[in-house]
Amino acid sequence: MLLPDYLIDPWQLATQGSVLQGRLPLTNMTRLQSALSAHAEWATLEWHFSMISGQPVIRGTVAAEITVQCQRCLQNMTIQAVGETWLCAVHEHFNEEKIPEGFEPVIIEHQHIALSQLVEDELILLLPFAPMHEVCPENPYHIETVEERVEEKVEKPNPFAVLAQLKK
Repeated sequence: MLLPDYLIDPWQLATQGSVLQGRLPLTNMTRLQSALSAHAEWATLEWHFSMISGQPVIRGTVAAEITVQCQRCLQNMTIQAVGETWLCAVHEHFNEEKIPEGFEPVIIEHQHIALSQLVEDELILLLPFAPMHEVCPENPYHIETVEERVEEKVEKPNPFAVLAQLKK
């Protein structure tokens, strides 16, 4: 199911025990798109809203297929960004002791927040710091590393081997 990008009220959704499940377009998530090497289309999410100790919490998963640039070969690579969401909606002046253990606070300045903003924040946290292929594909601009040059060296005869024989 396609989820529209709308404002949500975490307190109301948590009170009702709501579940948001479906796909959300990523086209308007400019912070996320600027970190990618190709535009991602969809995020899939399943978020369960509930109340714990009087605080609205969001538990679930968010996933997207994203394309980033390999930092070794500089070619595109597609990865599955999948993560668990454990958020606690709080107002600007919140008491840290009220946040349930294991949950991260997300500050809601007004009563509502854009669903896409929450999803974008979660996906940005899932981006790898330095993405790299396990084995990079063939690259015509590849520069040999020192380790590769050492492996290719042919073992030359030791010039002092003659002296070792004279010593005997």
